[in-house]
Amino acid sequence: MQKDKNTEHIPWRIYTGEKLTELPEFDADPLIEGVLFKKDIVMLIAQDKMGKTILASQMACNLSSGTPFLDTYEVTHPTKIWYFAHEGKDTSLIDRLQRMSKAVSLNKENFRLFCGTYFRWNDHSCKEWLEYLEVQAEEDRPEVIIVDPLYAASKGDLNSNEHVKEFLHTIRTFAEICGSAVIIVHHMTKPTRNQEGKTNPRSDRDSYGSAFLLAAVDHCFWLDKFHKSDDPKERILRCDTQRGGDIATDIRLKLIEPDPLYFAVQSKHVEEKNRVIKLLKSSHGNGMNAAEIQKKARLGRSTFFTVMGELKNEKSVTRSEHKPYVYLLNGESK
Repeated sequence: MQKDKNTEHIPWRIYTGEKLTELPEFDADPLIEGVLFKKDIVMLIAQDKMGKTILASQMACNLSSGTPFLDTYEVTHPTKIWYFAHEGKDTSLIDRLQRMSKAVSLNKENFRLFCGTYFRWNDHSCKEWLEYLEVQAEEDRPEVIIVDPLYAASKGDLNSNEHVKEFLHTIRTFAEICGSAVIIVHHMTKPTRNQEGKTNPRSDRDSYGSAFLLAAVDHCFWLDKFHKSDDPKERILRCDTQRGGDIATDIRLKLIEPDPLYFAVQSKHVEEKNRVIKLLKSSHGNGMNAAEIQKKARLGRSTFFTVMGELKNEKSVTRSEHKPYVYLLNGESK
């Protein structure tokens, strides 16, 4: 098919015949197992001062270096990141990365930090800058684009369906040209109380603005206080809205600050870890794949990733180097 000389990009992909029932491999591959897949559009939401920018930055660092996110969720390969910081001083943003890089591996060559308050994705006056970035992307395409925060990255009222749809269309188009996944950092509405004065239950549906935001994303993480703990630095990362059912949720975290600065997973799976160890011992050095462990140890997908991450950090369990991956007790080889 020949492109029209006035058309820079063909606006569709056509599937027919056998292609109608074949899942494109590039869309199915994970960037972070259990967290982020190629070409996903993901939203990360939280109230103020929960640490959502810290968590997004930590994810970006792990992606850039190909190291496990939260020391638990495998990153499949070092990834080029474009991080658009639409608020905050440049010095503060870079200082945060410096403190984080003391605990979280950062590949500086794969990380581009764009700082600036003037650029708005859906502002027509910024179209020339998007076209400039498209040219840049031909030589250095990002695999992940992070936009932080949404309210400063979008022109207009976030409660307006039209403004939100225009923002989503613009960023989806740019991401499609680059072949990138997108992570959008966003705020939640303020908590409300019932007639008894108690705080109403929260969910990702409390994201601020148009309902089109939640409808448009593949999944949405929301970061909240871990209310079962007295430690004010503990958080819980949930994922209520997800289309595939294969995204990790209910991850208990603790904010480590000020220097180094990062989130660490808090263990709550002693019994589950013991079941996995016992199960792998019974394999007599043959190991087991993820599906076998999840079934025989009675672990949900999210819990499986957390448990195996903790066991690997404790050097109790290793994973084979090549696919199909097999998990073994440390010291065994496959």
